[in-house]
Amino acid sequence: MSPAPAELLEWDSNFFGVRIGRVHAGRFDSAAVDAWRRDQHVQCLYYLAELSDTPSIHAAQDLGFHLVDIRTTFYTHLPVDPSPAPAFPIRRAVAADLPSLRELTIDSFIHSRFYHDPHFSKEKCDELYAIWVEKQLNQKDAIVWVTKDDRGLAGFVTVVDLNQVRTSISLIGVAARTRGHGFGRSLVRHVLKDSGGRGFREFEVVTQAGNSGAMNLNQSCGMRVVLQQVWLHGWFE
Repeated sequence: MSPAPAELLEWDSNFFGVRIGRVHAGRFDSAAVDAWRRDQHVQCLYYLAELSDTPSIHAAQDLGFHLVDIRTTFYTHLPVDPSPAPAFPIRRAVAADLPSLRELTIDSFIHSRFYHDPHFSKEKCDELYAIWVEKQLNQKDAIVWVTKDDRGLAGFVTVVDLNQVRTSISLIGVAARTRGHGFGRSLVRHVLKDSGGRGFREFEVVTQAGNSGAMNLNQSCGMRVVLQQVWLHGWFE
């Protein structure tokens, strides 16, 4: 028997209230995917394709999938060259910061694939990222850093250790009132310095190609694009 072409995502299904699955990476087999989702009564499927895999992208689109994001991975070696000290105070987040962190997630991730999919409400997308930052605040292999101005928390970044060699930015958000003032750059530079100091040798961050601010920020901090992929979502009756 051939392996299943996709898997059911229980957390996503429970959170969004519809049966959601994810197609496995690699060549898109339309017949197998369609048969699997019918058998599993799946209403939504995610598929992450290599940007260069045009045949698979077209096959998914022919089955009814639509493009929601171009996933862009940036990378750099660690440690990085010394850079200017952060222009703003940065510290590790504590439990008391959670309400402000949850508030900062609102409108910070509007370029993500969930917000680009009209089947997901903005309220559920906001809730998704609020849950995400709360989880990482309590995650053993993650660190949440925050910066502030005279009105309170102005931005945050979450860092997750992927293995003993590589670490990664998971989320970064800056308050609307402070965007364009260098808070995001200070957070990223701090994370790069801290990660190298903790012994990591590789660093990555994933963002959306349509998020020009994040793309420019990562490049200005010395990172380079190493991979681009396409997120597609398929919805079915």
